[in-house]
This record gives sequence, structure tokens and C-alpha cells, in this order.
Amino acid sequence: MAVIENDTTGFATVSLCGAWHMRLPEYLKHSTCRRRLIGARAQPSREIEYGEMMCAYRRTGGLVPADELALRLGELVQQPISQVAKWIIAHQVVSFVWDSTMFLPVFQLDSVELRPRAPASAVVRELASSLSDWDLAVWFVKPNYLLNGKLPMDALAIDADSVLSAAKAERYFVHG
Repeated sequence: MAVIENDTTGFATVSLCGAWHMRLPEYLKHSTCRRRLIGARAQPSREIEYGEMMCAYRRTGGLVPADELALRLGELVQQPISQVAKWIIAHQVVSFVWDSTMFLPVFQLDSVELRPRAPASAVVRELASSLSDWDLAVWFVKPNYLLNGKLPMDALAIDADSVLSAAKAERYFVHG
């Protein structure tokens, strides 16, 4: 969770995961956070969401760049880049772009075969027409009231049907 506190200099201090603190302008200069300051105000919402996603996904293996996943798949399939692209295009996996890099959360992949897990793919397909790639990645790591406050990413391993039902409800809320 990100915490922003204003200090006496007019800058804000950002704490992500309780692991580190930076003054907001320094945070925005971080290699993965190259957003520009707009006038005297910063627009940190995307950066904060990214930090929150990193923290949440870290518990389940983290995030893997698509090109790194393709390299790992190279030992298992003949055309690994095409395979990853097919999964993304067919909405079998959650993926999002940050700082010009396509990332995939590891929780949705089988740890041995590196293929998408069916329950995660079903949820992604359900939400793909309703949410942007970014919002879909965020949805998996935000507490969901239909899952008794659990993160969909965590609940997927325990009760995939409930997560799919929550995804259907989300789609209904978005599209009516």
C-alpha cells in the first residue's frame, strides 16, 4: 500500500510496501517512474498503482517482462515470442505496459510448464472487454468485497469459481 505524506517543504514523501521512502520528485525520477512534473504538482497515481501492484504480485512470484518469459519458454516451445504474443492477444493472460516494457504477473503461469493456468485465463477473458490491461492487472490485486475482502489473485487458488463470479459481476457493473 502506498502512503503519501506532505512535509514542511511542500514535497510529499512516498512509502510503498513499507520498504522504502522517497521524496516525490526523486520518486518520479526513478528508472521505472519517469513521469514528468506538471507545473508544481506531480501526478503520482499511476506510479503509486504500479508500486502497489509490484508489492502485491511479489508475494506470488512477481512480474516477468514478456521478453524474459519468451526466453524462458525457448527451452519448452519452438516459437516462444509468438506463443507469448498469442496468449496476450487471446486474453489468456494479464499483461500491462510500464516504462515501455510489457509485464505479466507470474501468479497466472504454471510454475513448471510456464503456461497460463486455466482459472486465471477464464477470469482474464471475462474482464478483457470491460477493463483496460492496466485496470485488469490492478483488479487482481485489490480487495474484492464479493470475495470477502480477499485479493482475486489469492482467492483464485482457493475458489476459482467465486473469482470468476466476481469477474462477471465486475463486467456487469462496468457495462450494465
